[in-house]
This record gives sequence, C-alpha cells and structure tokens, in this order.
Amino acid sequence: MSEAIGAPAAAPAAAAAAPGEPFRLSLRDKMAVAAIMVGATMQSIDMTIANVALPHMQGSLAATIDQIAWVLTSYIVASAVGTPLMGWLASRFGQKRVLMLSLLGFTITSVLCGIASTLEEMVAYRTFQGLSSAALLPLAQAVMMRLYPREYFAKAMAIIGVGMMLGPILGPTLGGYITEISNWRWVFFINLPLGLVAMAGVWAFLDEYRSSGDTYFDRFGFATLIIAIAAFQLMLDRGETKHWFDSTEIMLYAGIAALAFYMFVVQTVTARKPFVSRALFLDRNFVTGSLLFVMVSGNMMITVALQPPMLQNVMGYPVLVVGYLLAPRGVGTMLGMVLSARMMNKIDVRYLVITGLSLTAIGLWDLSRLSTDISQWDIVRSAFIQGLGLGLVFVQLNTIAFASLPRHLHVEAATMFNLMRAMGTSAGLSIAVALLAQHTQINHAELTQFVSPFHEIWRLAGMPSLADPASLQLMNAEVTRQAMMISFLNAFHWLMISALLAIVLMFFVRMPRSMTRD
Repeated sequence: MSEAIGAPAAAPAAAAAAPGEPFRLSLRDKMAVAAIMVGATMQSIDMTIANVALPHMQGSLAATIDQIAWVLTSYIVASAVGTPLMGWLASRFGQKRVLMLSLLGFTITSVLCGIASTLEEMVAYRTFQGLSSAALLPLAQAVMMRLYPREYFAKAMAIIGVGMMLGPILGPTLGGYITEISNWRWVFFINLPLGLVAMAGVWAFLDEYRSSGDTYFDRFGFATLIIAIAAFQLMLDRGETKHWFDSTEIMLYAGIAALAFYMFVVQTVTARKPFVSRALFLDRNFVTGSLLFVMVSGNMMITVALQPPMLQNVMGYPVLVVGYLLAPRGVGTMLGMVLSARMMNKIDVRYLVITGLSLTAIGLWDLSRLSTDISQWDIVRSAFIQGLGLGLVFVQLNTIAFASLPRHLHVEAATMFNLMRAMGTSAGLSIAVALLAQHTQINHAELTQFVSPFHEIWRLAGMPSLADPASLQLMNAEVTRQAMMISFLNAFHWLMISALLAIVLMFFVRMPRSMTRD
C-alpha cells in the first residue's frame, strides 16, 4: 500500500529547486496545499465543533447525555474505520479523485446532519460524514510528502500539524459562536461553502497522482481490523447502559473484538503482503511516537469534550460565553506552535515534547482544583496553559514518528498514524463519558448522606426544611450539580496523570538532533 501512494525519491515539485537554492513551492502547488488544508482542517474541526452545541442538540433530538455522545463517537469511529482503506483506494483510483469524492461526500453529509430531526438520523449521517472524512488527513499528508523534498520534511509536518491541531482547539469556540447567533444546525451547514472551496481548489490545482506499483489488497487483514474496531467501539459505547460485563451483549462484543484483533495480528505476522506492513512496528520511533500521539490527542479531545458541558450544565454559562472562555486554548496553541517551529532545529525535540507535556499536566492540575465558584479567569488561565503545552507537542510528535522511517513507508505510516489517533480518541471519549455518568451517580449517593435536618452541618448552615417539595427539589438539583462537578474534576485529575505518564515514553525515543536526514 505504501508504494501505491508514496512519492518516489524525488517528487516532481521537489526536484524543481536548483542545488544550493532554497526550495519554494510553485504558485500552483501552494494553491493545492491551501485547498487540501481547508479539507483537512474542516475534518478535524468537525470532531469537536458539535461539543458546545450538544446540550441544544440533546433537547432537539430528545436524547439522554449518554445517547447524545453518539453524535461525537459515531463520527470518530467511522473515520477510524474508513482510514485504513484510503491508501489502497488512492493507489487504485488516484489521490485527486479520492480527495474529490471524499470532499463531496463530506459536504453532502454535513448538510444532511444539519437537517436531521431524530437522533437515529443524526447518528447515521454523522457515520457517513466520518467515512467521507477518512481520506482528508492521510492524503493531505501524502500530498505534502510528495510536494516537499526530504530536507523540508519538518516544515511539511508543521503545516499538517496546524490543520490537525487547530481544528479540535477552535471547534468549541466556533461552535459556541454559531450556536449563539443562529442555532446548532449551522455548525454543520458551515461546511457547505468550505467544502465547495476545497473541492474547487483540489480540482483546479492538484495534479493527479497514481502509483504504478503493486495494488494488492489484503481483504482478510482489512476485514479483521474493521471488525475488531467496530466491536470494540460498540463495547465501549453500550457498556455503561448495559452494566458492562454483567451483560451478555457486552461480553459478546468484547469476545468478537479480541478474536478479530488476534486474527489480524496473526495475518499481519504470517501473510506475504499483509494489510499493514510489518516494518512499521519494527521502527522504535514510529511505535513510540504513535503511542504518544494517541495519549496526547485523546487527552486533548477528552478535555475539549468535557469542558463545554461542565461550563454550561454545572456552572450555567451561556453557550457563547463558553466559546469565548475556551478560545485562549487556541491562542496558547498558536503560540506554542510558533515557539516549537523556531526552536525545533536548535533544541532536541524530546525536550520540547517533555516541556509541552509538563505544561499540559499543569493546566489539567489547575482544572482539577476548581469548584463551582471559580472565576472566568481561572478557566482562561488553565485553557491557555493547556493550549501552550499542546502546541509545543503536536508538531514534534509528527516529526518523531516519521523521523527514522524510510520514505516508501511514509504514506502507509500516515494512514496507521491517523487510525491510531482516531481510535485512541474514540476509546478515550467513550470511557470518559461512561465514567462521568457512573461517578455522578456515586457522588450523588454519597452527598445525600449530608442532606438531612439531623446532620450537624445542616443545622449549622441554617438550611431550609425539607418538608416543602419545592425546597426538596431545589436541594436535589444542587446535590446533582455538585456531584457532576466532582466527576468532572476527577476526570481532569486522571487526564493530568496520563499526561505525566506520556513523559515516560519520551525516554524510549532515539533520534538525531536534526530532523532532516533520510
């Protein structure tokens, strides 16, 4: 698969620069890069733009908090399922054609999401939207690696990193603004003009590229991987409502996922031409960088997904204010990326990543200490620190993962890199939502021990009588609010620990000071 869409040793655009002269893309190639980055950024934004609008969608679609999470997870897991297939499709039909069809499908399904009237329709449309989006990031990376020579590889990864990073960061802010001035349906309708612009740019400026190499497709390896992904995701999403492994259904999903993954591993190890090249898993930096990327992207996506409902449902902020309060994360990310780009050739990238992960952990620690009485400055401060840390990390993780891979494996590596990112994010999000709902119930039960007129704290605080039904209802609402807040704080505490654990993986990275050698 890597030979199918991987560029040859010297791509046509890269070979145009004379020896000794700085490399510059032609105007046509710059326009092509801009078009594919619009598509890639649009895809990454759609992972989080609906987060702020979820409470509004929950009411319109008559869904519970567990059910409405499918709006996010269906998109992410569908994108993960479709991603492995994109390399083979591009090798068979060409990068430009696959990108055009993906952008067309993504744009149409975005409009369908905007007009959905039931939860079932929304989940179905989001699933097809995720499948359509699967090609946008991997093929954007493939095009960039084809257009840029090896010595400018870090720059190409930085450009891709901007699209991958700013989408999830700016999504909640953009979604909050759109929801406030219009309604939640426009968070999907906004993709229509962007999709048309991206399609026009790809059609006009991107040259078709199709490999003349082997396009053999390992159907069995692909099928077992997809079955494992789907069964694992169903286990995570339905586990909370089915009481996890007390349910035969969840046991069935877990068994199918384990068996399918085992068969995929056996096929990968024994097949002459496996679906995923064995060489990828023999590269220490790729494996370590991918694991780091799974942890960091999952950490970021869970934080971005949990903060809007916390600020809206627990603290009562309007949706537009929530968007503004989370915007400093994007500012911090931009600053972190600028600093990272300036320092990446002067400082060992491992130190940059460790610094970024440490700042991320500090921001999450700050979040885990908050209460329902926090000021807006407390939210802004923690969001900015997290964004700064993530900006330092993301570009460098792309560079680390691809630093020691041979060029012919870059596109296959990009496909697996994005698959692992999507699955890690989806699994983390499902687990976080399930634990949040479960711990809210536990915390509510524990807090009700203090809601008694016979309790000393109750008498000292001068609380009202519970004989009045209205007072009882208000008290129950407040206990629920505090229980939810404790659950959110616990989640941020565990995310902080995961950021610290990610630092440990950096000690397994072995790479040169410079990222420019083959």
